[in-house]
Amino acid sequence: MAASPQPYSGYAFPITATPCTSSKIPPKPKPVNVFSNDGSFLERFQRSRKEEEDKRKAEEALARKRQFDERFRKRGKRQQPDTSSIVTQGKPTKKVKFDGAPL
Repeated sequence: MAASPQPYSGYAFPITATPCTSSKIPPKPKPVNVFSNDGSFLERFQRSRKEEEDKRKAEEALARKRQFDERFRKRGKRQQPDTSSIVTQGKPTKKVKFDGAPL
């Protein structure tokens, strides 16, 4: 019995991977690693965190300014009643004045 070049995998026809030498596509170049073992990753990470923090602080400051402007604009004024939460019951809101004598 002849020795098989590949171990038995349990399948009737084993799939063998053969390198495709007839294609003219060159292999993709490896991406350049922008980080080195000198702490540059930590610096970039800290810089990105600082930028996010600055952006968040600027958004909060803008929100506080808008809230202050809105409060300043509404000072001393009554709040408008919320018309969506008022439910009309069909009853008159004022008491009806009765001018006649009781029977």
